[in-house]
Amino acid sequence: MLRTSAMVAATLVAIASALPPVAAAAPITIPQKLAIDESIREWLAQTGAPSVSIAVVNDGRIAYAKAYGSARLHPAVRATPNTRYVLYSATKQFTAAAVLLLQQEGKLRLDDKISRYFPDFTGADQITIRQLLNHTAGYHEMWPEDFVTIQKSRPMRILDIAKEWGKQPLDFTPGSKWVYSNTNFMIAGAIAEKVSGKSLLTLWQEGVFQPLHMDSAIESDGPPLGGNDAAGYTQYAGSSSGLATNPGAGWKSAAGGLAMTASDLAKWDISLMNRSLLDQQSYDAFYTSVKLNDGRDANYSVGLGVFNDLQHFDLGHGRLTLEHGGGGPGYVSESRVWPNDKFAIVALNNSDWTNRDDVVDRVAYVMLPPGDEEKRARAIVEGFRLGKIDRTLFTDDANFYLNSEVLKAQKTGLAQMGPTRTFDLQSESPHRDRQRRVWKIVTAHGVLDAVEFDLPNGKIQEFMISKAQ
Repeated sequence: MLRTSAMVAATLVAIASALPPVAAAAPITIPQKLAIDESIREWLAQTGAPSVSIAVVNDGRIAYAKAYGSARLHPAVRATPNTRYVLYSATKQFTAAAVLLLQQEGKLRLDDKISRYFPDFTGADQITIRQLLNHTAGYHEMWPEDFVTIQKSRPMRILDIAKEWGKQPLDFTPGSKWVYSNTNFMIAGAIAEKVSGKSLLTLWQEGVFQPLHMDSAIESDGPPLGGNDAAGYTQYAGSSSGLATNPGAGWKSAAGGLAMTASDLAKWDISLMNRSLLDQQSYDAFYTSVKLNDGRDANYSVGLGVFNDLQHFDLGHGRLTLEHGGGGPGYVSESRVWPNDKFAIVALNNSDWTNRDDVVDRVAYVMLPPGDEEKRARAIVEGFRLGKIDRTLFTDDANFYLNSEVLKAQKTGLAQMGPTRTFDLQSESPHRDRQRRVWKIVTAHGVLDAVEFDLPNGKIQEFMISKAQ
């Protein structure tokens, strides 16, 4: 459960308690807002999700915050930007922050062995806190199911959860693999509470939420959210939506136990891109993905996915990207930060059957400028929509194939698909004497695949579009 994805130099600008509220005005055009609204409302209608709330950070400030749909269905309660949603695994970055703050205070070190705190845990003399936070420790997943089991329906303390799963056999040699495991963060949370003498919630409030004025942030590790907050919904085999089963107290906690508004999560994203709350060493830990024992990059740091260039292009679009999402009974969340662009998108919704990336991808298509290859591919597709192309981009053979009849057929087919909603590179690789790219194009009425072959001279030998299977 608590699913996630397949997920920098500055100085401390002020003491945490003196940090000002985040400014809430940055340029975003009316056409961009209208395009975002149209795309998200379309997504709600297609998926049946009750609601979604977004926050867009542009130029390092919250530029757009809006909610769509119903936070609650019976009786109906409209979602607003002030509606809270459960984050599930997007909580992990805050557990990492609590540990990093304790390191800043000299109470622990990321490279401390677990044996210093829980000597009877399996592999305690081999595994470090850092390995807990980057999922390379080897501890067995405590919640592999996508539903609330009998045990998970009953309350259990974080310390007891850590002890039960921390004493089971390891799944692999520490550092040899990256395998997502909520157990890791339960153990890390138990260590944080042990060395500080405080609850995780208190550590979060004192170290993060109060300094960043994240006033909506609450612990959701207990009774379901109430009042005007979003209720969590589920579906069974595509049936109508019903309330999701809430886990017992303790089972989310360090691995997924927070709820907040999209705008408050965006405030944290702004602090990440500005490196404005923690010290330099702590932000280096967030920005640096772990290397496995054999040198492979795990694309994960401490509580965050880290992607560069073409790594997971569908998430990062060729840019440095920090990412984490979450999902569990009733909710999914996604937060994606492009620190070098001072740009971020948060999307929270109260349906557990939807893809957490969908809404962020749709907003990114509207707001994030494409790289050169993507820009050219987009232009070609839009040319096909109009029935005309820039023939200087193509080889003689490609231009021979793309005759007037083919262009007319392309135009007719694309008109039936409706406007483009997302445009993502799925793969890129050498193929004989040419470069092969595969693009995924989500439209209003379906999904398309575009296969592109480029010759060494830069000319396009082939650009074929078909409906995705």
